[in-house]
Amino acid sequence: GIAGTALAAMGQEMVDLAIHIDEVNRKAEVVFGDSLPKVTQAAEDNANAIGLTTSAYLELASAQGVTFQALGFTQDAAAALSPQILELADGLADLSTSKLNTAQAAAVLQGAIQGNVKGLSALGVPVKLSKDELKSLSEEMQSTGLFTAAQADSMAALQLVTEQLGPALDGLAKKQKSLADRTDETNAKLRQAKEDFAGTD
Repeated sequence: GIAGTALAAMGQEMVDLAIHIDEVNRKAEVVFGDSLPKVTQAAEDNANAIGLTTSAYLELASAQGVTFQALGFTQDAAAALSPQILELADGLADLSTSKLNTAQAAAVLQGAIQGNVKGLSALGVPVKLSKDELKSLSEEMQSTGLFTAAQADSMAALQLVTEQLGPALDGLAKKQKSLADRTDETNAKLRQAKEDFAGTD
């Protein structure tokens, strides 16, 4: 009957979700290695508040981690940097007045730290990366001997983007949570409950 069909569909949805969660966890283990607990803790602490489940947070963090490792960063450094990008992405998503979700904002930021600020400009977010300023900061970072040229360039861009977004994000943080923010958090908690159920044996 209809009830049986609905139950079967729900059961299949839980199976599919459990498989997806397992795939996300396996990828995160590969990306972050022994540093995964840092990212997992960040997910548990922050995911729902920025409208994500812990699994969705880990999935996005892993994508960021892959990019950082492509620049030559260690797993530990990628585990430290990826949550920073997601936190900044959440603020950017709020600044975009619903034009972007956190995942989309993270992609825009990833482009920005590689020197492409067109995505930010399209949102009306006033961020400008001066070539002279970028070069100076990058060279300063390279002089420490801790960064390659590519790593220093990306870290310089991230620092400048963060500094320029800072005032707007601070102003946003002082405002009361919007209805959209509260709705995102509530929906994330509901999805989280479903994930937690799917992950139980």
